[in-house]
Amino acid sequence: MMGEALYGVLYALRWLIKYVFIWPAAMLMLLLIMLFWLDNTTPGTLMAEEIASVSWNAQTGEYRIPVCAERTVGTAVTDVMGAAPTDVCRDTVLTNAEGYAAHIDGSLRVLQTLWVVFGLFFVLGAFALGCRPFTYRPYRPGVKLAATPVTVEESKKGGRHE
Repeated sequence: MMGEALYGVLYALRWLIKYVFIWPAAMLMLLLIMLFWLDNTTPGTLMAEEIASVSWNAQTGEYRIPVCAERTVGTAVTDVMGAAPTDVCRDTVLTNAEGYAAHIDGSLRVLQTLWVVFGLFFVLGAFALGCRPFTYRPYRPGVKLAATPVTVEESKKGGRHE
């Protein structure tokens, strides 16, 4: 009885690791690889560009991070046209290492959110397809089961003899 309960807990833990961590991580990695491939760039070139942009015109120990001003939209058409997003933020702020780390953490929050979305996607997909953590199979794949079950008395006698 204790062995079955332990097996059920281990099966549920394996299921949880598989559908909450491994599959979302693999999907996120494939997504990032495809983005790098389609953009014809590498992580190294992106790091070099980031290092060059934050150390531009800054002293040792200072980092330059972009700051985009919040724009408010009024009811006039000119306000809406003026509030259209731009691709480049021209305002920058000098900060120390802690401020730069907070900026990087904030920009990586998108990947964390994407990981949560992929985790929910795979867990709900597994539930929809019938793969649940509490429906483990007590038999091993590839082992052929008997066509007719053997009773306890027959198994004590050594099986079914004709």
